[in-house]
Amino acid sequence: MKTFYSLSIIVFLVFSVSSCKKDAKSQMPVALLGKWYIRQYTITTTTNDIAGSPYVYFSSDTGTNVYYQFNGDGTGFENNNFDPAYISIPPAKFNYKVSGSNITFSQVSATLQSATCSFEIPTSTTLIIRSSYKYTDSFGNVINSLQVLNLDK
Repeated sequence: MKTFYSLSIIVFLVFSVSSCKKDAKSQMPVALLGKWYIRQYTITTTTNDIAGSPYVYFSSDTGTNVYYQFNGDGTGFENNNFDPAYISIPPAKFNYKVSGSNITFSQVSATLQSATCSFEIPTSTTLIIRSSYKYTDSFGNVINSLQVLNLDK
């Protein structure tokens, strides 16, 4: 009987230890890493389901100071220095996690008004980030906004 209890404890311990899993790490797509320059920013807003004209900002300057940088350790920077000759703003640090086609930032950024965004990398030099958010203004209007960032390396 003593042998039965000893074997039972050993079997229990083996199954207990083998059932433990390590936490799944966020998978950082290698293609996402690096510095991405904002080339086009589009925001489309609907108010009470009536679409407004999209606002579109273009930047073709290769020396732009407006970029996102994604590092392999889940940290990054957002730089919105549109005119460094006029005013100098240091890059904002953030942390991020990737899950499938979603990226979650540690905070809402100056550009993207949602912490969780979808992204796609259609080519090795093109990144598209989409963000949407909804709020009700002080007049009771329901505002839906879709932001699309087109970036390249």
